[in-house]
Amino acid sequence: MIFQSEQPTLQKRTLDILRFAPLGILVTTTVIFCLGAFRGFEITDESFYFLHYLYSREFFAGVSFFGLYFELPFYLLNGSIPAIRIFGMCILVSAALYFSMRLYSYCFFDRLLNIDKLAFVSTGTTGGFLYYGYFSTLNAPSYNLLVLVSMLLSTGVLLAILENDRNNKKYYLLPIFYGLLISVCVFTKIPSSLYLVLSHVLFYFIVTNWNIRRFSYVFMLSLVGFVVNLAVVQLFFPDWFTVMMQGIEAVTLTDGRDVLLSFRVFSWDIQRSIFSNWMTYSIILGCYIFSLLMAARYKQNLIGLIVLSLFISLTIWINMLDNHSTLYPIFFIVLTMLFLTIWITQKEQPDTSFFALITLLFLLPIGYSWGTNMSIADHSRMALIFPLAACLILLKKLNFQAIITRKIYLVILFVACLPTFWLQIAPWVNLDYTYRLNAPLIEQKYPISIGNPSSTIFVDAVMRDNIVSFSKMLSSVNFAQGTPLLDLTGDSVGLVYAAAGKPVGVAWLFGGYPGSEKTFEYLIDSIDKTVLKSSWLMTSDDNPRHIKNWQTIWLRKLGELNHQPVGTVCLHWPYVWGNPPDKNCYEVTLWKPSNLH
Repeated sequence: MIFQSEQPTLQKRTLDILRFAPLGILVTTTVIFCLGAFRGFEITDESFYFLHYLYSREFFAGVSFFGLYFELPFYLLNGSIPAIRIFGMCILVSAALYFSMRLYSYCFFDRLLNIDKLAFVSTGTTGGFLYYGYFSTLNAPSYNLLVLVSMLLSTGVLLAILENDRNNKKYYLLPIFYGLLISVCVFTKIPSSLYLVLSHVLFYFIVTNWNIRRFSYVFMLSLVGFVVNLAVVQLFFPDWFTVMMQGIEAVTLTDGRDVLLSFRVFSWDIQRSIFSNWMTYSIILGCYIFSLLMAARYKQNLIGLIVLSLFISLTIWINMLDNHSTLYPIFFIVLTMLFLTIWITQKEQPDTSFFALITLLFLLPIGYSWGTNMSIADHSRMALIFPLAACLILLKKLNFQAIITRKIYLVILFVACLPTFWLQIAPWVNLDYTYRLNAPLIEQKYPISIGNPSSTIFVDAVMRDNIVSFSKMLSSVNFAQGTPLLDLTGDSVGLVYAAAGKPVGVAWLFGGYPGSEKTFEYLIDSIDKTVLKSSWLMTSDDNPRHIKNWQTIWLRKLGELNHQPVGTVCLHWPYVWGNPPDKNCYEVTLWKPSNLH
């Protein structure tokens, strides 16, 4: 009798533990991220972001103005690298939290009890950390992060607008805030903002049954928010349009980027994935449907275990998969299986608006990655919070319909949080999970001070030696902080930041691309010749990505090279996979204008 009386208590405790487990993983993941924020210094992409915070309004060309939005936070944080990384994480988590709460409220408004809402929202918020699963230790806020934050918040606001429409509530601020977010997205990444608006408009019309009158009201108020952000940008950066046009020209010269080509490449990636793994996908789908049919016919309580096994497999796939281009087919199969589970059990048929929401969430990562110079299939992994949210909605429906038990549902949410937890743990011990670092985070233990204002960061021995050697060379030739420094090495913008130099024209003159030299010519043609002649130069002949024939181009454009080499240092290659054959260091030469004494 005592044993029987203890059973309900034990079960309640188990359910309470499972209910708070996603929140526990979210908190733990956040703490691990904050600890990692003090370690590692990446001299390409992340340094590119730092220079944008400091000088984005002084560049002659740029296609993204994310630096405008992080300029003030970086200033208020006194240029602290760990602090700006943690700040970026905080706004991402806040956006994911808001999105998850609005999604739950929109989808399950008619439920009497918000049972396990905390677990649902915590799991969705934890999914925001999937952003860090692709570029791994590239943690400083960038245009990628700002686009994702804009998409999460704007989608959440749209759901709030639709919920107010459904309840006949008046609202004014929500559409204004929506327009503000869309405007921020436009100034961060134009292709993504265009995709986002079109998908949101189509979704709104489907849900409201093409209510033009209501749409006009929302559109006019959204326009107010859009104009507010535009006015602020115009006030603080009057030349933004000219810089944008020149930025588009520079990008076109560098890599010949075609925004429509990326969709075709994405289609090819998906086709290759399907044809390469069609047998595996077919077996998984077939076995799941067969098991589901048998369970629905003979023992329905097994359905929850079948769905649980599906999510355990999904977790393993996300953690262990080498080819990220297969993630989209995998998520498509998972969503299809969950839809089939609802359909076969015949408890509730999804309506058109519900299907439209799932489709919207599944397709948003494509728009997120549209316009980058990377494969959409790979890059979209950073926005997997959207298809994950679609899975959470379907799981919650299955739970409400008692197709899967509450305990199984909570276990599935716990399993769904595990990839983000692993993706924060792995960089500490596994170099393969870092981005362009020479050692895992656990070995990033040597403090150095870099930048202006100076920030202390822990790095590995290779990076420490590089920074120390480079700093000694700068000191020996009396290089002063804030001096214009043009980087022609092709991929060492971190040295410009470490030297507290001022980049010339652009934050990063990309080397190694077919049009890198043409872009260099375009830079010379567009910048005041006096500025160029008075700037210090940083070059390298043995870096594979250096700007080739830079002296020839300089002489042809400017007539003379009024610079002289004043120092050379051999730096160890700052990340393992970039090592040129049979060489563990590359020479960097510093050139001083001859008119400086």
